[in-house]
Amino acid sequence: MSRLTLNPIKEISPLQRHFFLSLILIFLAGCGVFASERCGEYIATSWTRNLKKEFVDKTNTSNWKPFIEQENLQASEAEKKRLNTQIQIIEYRAMSSLAIAKDFYKWLFATIMSFSISIIIASVCLFSISKEGWKVANNYVINVFTVFSSITLLSGSIPLVFQYENNAQKHLEMLVNYINLRNHVITSIAIAGNLEGESLTLKDIVVSTEIALAKYHHISIQIDTSRMLNPQQIIDKLEVSQ
Repeated sequence: MSRLTLNPIKEISPLQRHFFLSLILIFLAGCGVFASERCGEYIATSWTRNLKKEFVDKTNTSNWKPFIEQENLQASEAEKKRLNTQIQIIEYRAMSSLAIAKDFYKWLFATIMSFSISIIIASVCLFSISKEGWKVANNYVINVFTVFSSITLLSGSIPLVFQYENNAQKHLEMLVNYINLRNHVITSIAIAGNLEGESLTLKDIVVSTEIALAKYHHISIQIDTSRMLNPQQIIDKLEVSQ
C-alpha cells in the first residue's frame, strides 16, 4: 500500500501578514470612498431635483416656440431658427454645468468623509502607540496607523489640488447665469422687448443672446499644482505625526 504523505502548510511570514493587512485596509478604505461618493451624489441630486425639473419644464418647445411665431417680432425664418438653436444651447450648457457641479460636490463629499474617518483611526492608533512606545507597540497597530495616515494625507491633498469646492461653486454660478439668460430670452420673446420697456425685434434678441453665450462660454476647471505634496513633504509629515 502506498503511504499518503501530507505536505506541511507553509507558514505565512510576518512581512506577508502585514502586506495582506495593508491590502485589506486599502480595500476597505476604497469601499468607504465609493459609498461616500454614492451618498454625496444622492444628496446633490436631491438638492437639485426641483431645480432641474423646473428648468426642463420651462424650456421645452411648447413653452417658448409660440412666442417665436409672433408676427409683432418681425422675424425672418433664419432668425427664428437661430433663436431656436440658441435656446437649445442654453439648455445643454445649463445641464452640463449642473452635472459638473454635482460631480465635484460628490468627490468633495467623498474625500472629506475619507479624511475624517482616516484621521480618527490614525489618531486612535497613535494614542495607543504613544502610550506603549514605538519599540514595544504592536506592529499591526503601527501598520494600521501608517496606512490610514497615508490615506489622510492623500484625501486631504486631493481636494486642494483639484480645487473641488471652487470648481463646484464656479459651475453653480455658471448654471445660475444660464438660467437667468434663459428667463431673459423667453421674457424678451414674450413681450417683444426688454425689461426697460424698449421694443425689440427678434433680430435684437438673437444678437444679445449670442453676445451672452460668447461671454459665458468658457471651461472653468481649476487645478492648483502648488498644493501637491512631493515625496519629501510626505515623509516629513509622517515623521511629525509619529
